[in-house]
Amino acid sequence: MNPGTVFNGMKKLKGAFPQLPKEFYEVLTDRIWANGFSDQRFRDAVNHVIDTCVYPTPTIANIIDFDQRVRLHTYDDMVEMNDKDRGKIFNKRYKRLKNGMYASIGDIEKFKLT
Repeated sequence: MNPGTVFNGMKKLKGAFPQLPKEFYEVLTDRIWANGFSDQRFRDAVNHVIDTCVYPTPTIANIIDFDQRVRLHTYDDMVEMNDKDRGKIFNKRYKRLKNGMYASIGDIEKFKLT
């Protein structure tokens, strides 16, 4: 993880939550390194906490727990879901990717999957 990404994320958190003590950032830095965050995951986690934190201040767990993942499905998964949903799945809510797996249209657009 790039130290500049950590610095920028901390700066952004300080701007959004100025009341957080400096110890918060020390522990957060330790925890993001220990949990193997990538630059993108950290940026996404910081933005998510800023956008969704309903309490006066976030906790470290609010940031560490954030992990956006795309759920991929096999053809067999799609057939099973299609049977349960009476034929409304294929080409309406899911699309096939180049790797042969299927993902929701929303995830395809959001994460620019091909």
